[in-house]
Amino acid sequence: MMPSEEKKNKFFNIKKAGIILISAIIITSTYTLISITKDNDIGSIRINEIMYNPLGSDSGREWIEIYNTAEYMINISGWRLFEGNVNHTIILVSGSYEIPAHSFAIIADDYEDFLIDYPGYSKTLIDSSFKLLNSGEYLAIKNATLEIIDDVDYSPRDGANDTGMSIEYKSEDKWMASTTDGGTPGEPNSVWLAPCKPIDPYPENNWVNVSINTTLSVNVTDFDNDSMNVFFYNGQDDNLIDVAENIPNATRAEVQWLNLEYNTTYYWYAVANDSLFENTSDIWCFTTVNQEDENSPPNTPSNPDPENDSENISIDTNLDWDGDDPDEDPVTFDVYFGTNSTPPKVAGNLTTSSYDLDTLDLDTLYYWKIFAWDNHSASTTSPLWCFTTRGNLPPEKPNSPSPSDGSIGVDANADLSWQCTDPDNDALTFDVYLEENDTTPDVLVSNDQSSTTFNPGKLNYNSTYYWQIVATDINEESTEGPVWEFTTENPLTPVVEISKPQVKSFYFKNKRMFSLLFNCFIYGPITIEANVISDTEIEKVQFFINGKLKVEDFEAPYSYEWSPTICSIYKIKVVAIDTDGQSSEDEMTVLKWRMHPILLLLGSFLMLKQIVSPFTWSLVRGTVLNLNHVGNMVYTRALRLHFTELGVLSRCSGVTKLQRVKFRNSPFLRTFDIGPMGLTKYIIGIVPGKVE
Repeated sequence: MMPSEEKKNKFFNIKKAGIILISAIIITSTYTLISITKDNDIGSIRINEIMYNPLGSDSGREWIEIYNTAEYMINISGWRLFEGNVNHTIILVSGSYEIPAHSFAIIADDYEDFLIDYPGYSKTLIDSSFKLLNSGEYLAIKNATLEIIDDVDYSPRDGANDTGMSIEYKSEDKWMASTTDGGTPGEPNSVWLAPCKPIDPYPENNWVNVSINTTLSVNVTDFDNDSMNVFFYNGQDDNLIDVAENIPNATRAEVQWLNLEYNTTYYWYAVANDSLFENTSDIWCFTTVNQEDENSPPNTPSNPDPENDSENISIDTNLDWDGDDPDEDPVTFDVYFGTNSTPPKVAGNLTTSSYDLDTLDLDTLYYWKIFAWDNHSASTTSPLWCFTTRGNLPPEKPNSPSPSDGSIGVDANADLSWQCTDPDNDALTFDVYLEENDTTPDVLVSNDQSSTTFNPGKLNYNSTYYWQIVATDINEESTEGPVWEFTTENPLTPVVEISKPQVKSFYFKNKRMFSLLFNCFIYGPITIEANVISDTEIEKVQFFINGKLKVEDFEAPYSYEWSPTICSIYKIKVVAIDTDGQSSEDEMTVLKWRMHPILLLLGSFLMLKQIVSPFTWSLVRGTVLNLNHVGNMVYTRALRLHFTELGVLSRCSGVTKLQRVKFRNSPFLRTFDIGPMGLTKYIIGIVPGKVE
């Protein structure tokens, strides 16, 4: 048997005749679905159907259908249709400005032409003036204060161009050509689908020994992904048993049927309704248990963990509860869990009263309930419980800075690096603030970088820098690190070395011929060359002969072509000057001579005069800073250095403090790190020549 119309009208005027429209669509003066009326809910009125290119002439025959998606009446008096950059007024022709829940209204370009095309239309009709583009355009429905209630940027659809077909709303961001000639003004869209017939009943059809207090449930599906109200009816008298409301697509709907008679056969069916369409299941039956064989259902599951309405729950929580059976029957459990008040079934036939969840979302309200079953197919349902997971945790404070906080003598080319983690293991980005001589740095030098290293480029020497890192997670939660500071190193003076001519060498017309045991002898012209190493830009390199400036060279490679004509001992000196005004020098003594009998004697005499020089050695020991090797020379700053010079016929000792010194390298020199980063060293050993 089918439900009576009187009982159906009590629950949203459901009519069972296959797939029938809800009578609430029809606007009448004798029946009002819901007395609540609103006039400004954004999204409540939807642009639902557009006739932009009717068959034949478009003039006056275009129209737009709107649909009230809300569960209450909407008053559209004073609203506007926005089209072609104009807010068009709307004028009621028939029906009412108050659009009932789940009802339609038509806005026509010319209501008289509309009624000629649709003479049977008798619902709400509104007149306006507009021109819809066949190529598509932007439309909006605005309320009396010109707030946008709904909008759409439609485009042409195959099958709707000059065919008499409209385009119809299918689902969010999806429109389709109508399958009905002339569209469906005032009616449900032709592309909408009715819910599927409810299936998979519980209790199963023809079951026996069913408890007199049982749960009825069915599986419901809607291909439009609509939520449904599912009505359960007594199949013998069509009386309503109960309603399961707002059931999501592809889930189960259930109600309780209590206080049945023993040893009695009951018939039942279900109707799935998506507010526009409905579908009815088959009629099923079951027989209740004999009174003497009555089984007690399981006890109601209780003591939920997490507790009901609890907050700040870990996203790695599990579900636990208590559940047993008064008859000591074995009990299994079904778990329903989700983010709406009708959670779907996620597990079944569990033999333990716990369930392991996957990692949950942050700051989310979850619902859950438990079905307990005994081995007689009797069941008991827990209350609906809920809990809220904790919110997002911000990143930890950035830490472990490099350079370390308060460090000095930092390389002017050093990178900045740090460490930072997130308690939720979120990916992090970083903003880097860096400023010279400002304890509250606010100069953003890098933003949204994922790396924990930043290259600031070359920094100024002997300057104090302050820097700070701000870490941000994917949820836009940020944590500021402390302000760190460091001081860069003092600039090193340039290091210059005469690379040509070389000591203990014989040169013939600018070419090194062979090695000597001592000094340097030059015959003919020679190009003096110098190598310069500097942390800053070199301004110029000066070449001196016997103290007289010969040339200034401003670009590397640095050189001077020297062509002396007089045989003599010469002192060559090269001075390198950087852009900071710092300078350093290198010098050497050479013998310039010609192969002439008289001059040969003189040259021999000069050679003998210099012969003792190679036999001078120095013993050095002490503390130095910034030890640098350039070629065969050692350059450093002596903090406290003892030296003893040992010559063939002489011996000289001394101490130098806080001065730059240089001496020749030696395999007999040993160095030991005694300060941070290897900047300060202790040296001891024997080196050739003098300490200068």
